[in-house]
Amino acid sequence: MTKIILLAVLLFPSISLANEHDLLAMLKQKQSNSASLQKAIKAGSDRAMLCKFCHGKDGNSVKPTIPNLAAQNTTYLIRQFELFASKQRKNKTMNELARLLKPEEKVNVALFFNAQKVRPQTIYRPQLVAAGKKLFELKCFFCHGKQAYGKETFPRIASQPGEYIVKTLSSYSSNLVKRAETDMSRVARALNRDEIEKLAAYLTSLR
Repeated sequence: MTKIILLAVLLFPSISLANEHDLLAMLKQKQSNSASLQKAIKAGSDRAMLCKFCHGKDGNSVKPTIPNLAAQNTTYLIRQFELFASKQRKNKTMNELARLLKPEEKVNVALFFNAQKVRPQTIYRPQLVAAGKKLFELKCFFCHGKQAYGKETFPRIASQPGEYIVKTLSSYSSNLVKRAETDMSRVARALNRDEIEKLAAYLTSLR
């Protein structure tokens, strides 16, 4: 992956961050008719070539600890590109790759991944699905929706890989991972390992 980043740095110049309001206006414009949307999706597929090494050619991740981007909410994805580019979210690979995306490319890549279909997951600990559903309905549905598809700035978490869910929720309580303080931080830190595994079981069962 380090070689990929170095190649990207050579091929694409550094850019300044875009205004999120402008990005969302561009998103709305591209979604305004079928022709512009399909053109954007095609351009996003071409520009996402480096993303596909980890997140998969169709947005379904190639590693169990990496999130699916297929069917992910466009507004959420655009905001994450901005957070990674500004290093408010910290991941060496994503910090570099997000920094290289031009404003229009961020919108196109988000539209490309949003248009892809999520593959069914292997259910993580099937015996915990029912308990996970109850926990989700108690703690998670208000932001992520009844089907866990999210909305706007809230991510789709349905059908994410089980290992990724466990790793991510556990990281909120880890001293090794620095995260911006959000409502999600407070909810996740209150979860114990057993509850995290129950949520992983339920979320991997969703389609």
